[in-house]
Amino acid sequence: MATSNLLIVGDSFVAEDNGHKNNWAWWNRLASDLNCESINLGITGASNFNIWHQLEYALENFNFDKLVVCLTAPNRIESVDVSSDRENIDYTNFKSGDVTSWAVHERIEWNELSVKTAELLFDHNVAVSKDKIIAKSIVHNTTWKNACIFNNLFEEFTKASVITGGPKEFSDVVTGELDEPVSGHLYKSAHADFYNKYKDQILSKIM
Repeated sequence: MATSNLLIVGDSFVAEDNGHKNNWAWWNRLASDLNCESINLGITGASNFNIWHQLEYALENFNFDKLVVCLTAPNRIESVDVSSDRENIDYTNFKSGDVTSWAVHERIEWNELSVKTAELLFDHNVAVSKDKIIAKSIVHNTTWKNACIFNNLFEEFTKASVITGGPKEFSDVVTGELDEPVSGHLYKSAHADFYNKYKDQILSKIM
């Protein structure tokens, strides 16, 4: 019987969008090895701002004593459903899709932004600086927890407490198409490969 909870927050690299827990997913293998129940608040397309809200919501609503954070690229920007009524922004707004976080190039591809507007509103160096502040806040909010933080897609954010690298190294883009189930951009066998490589580092942070 599990005796504690493991919280997982991040973008699509850890999201369980269909609500189904695959026991072979590396974060669920970790939870099993730690004798924990997993609480997964990851959201596909999440920005680091979105991930900050995932953690904040968990701190206010769940009991957990172990944590995995998978940071994302600083190229995500938020848009809001103007027809919805909201006073405060929190995790529930992101989970419902009332507020969405997608990469600038995706918003251009979907004709949500013109290239000219995107160039006016988004600057990569500014986004990196902003997201470093958010990531530092995430790190600060986890100092009292047993926390493992991957910079993953946020390559510009490096701290001694953060593991450099992450699941991106084993993603479907790297492996190519395989005849296997996939979760969090990793095929089933890649989950095993990732966990075998990083297990010791994760446990050194989270135990």
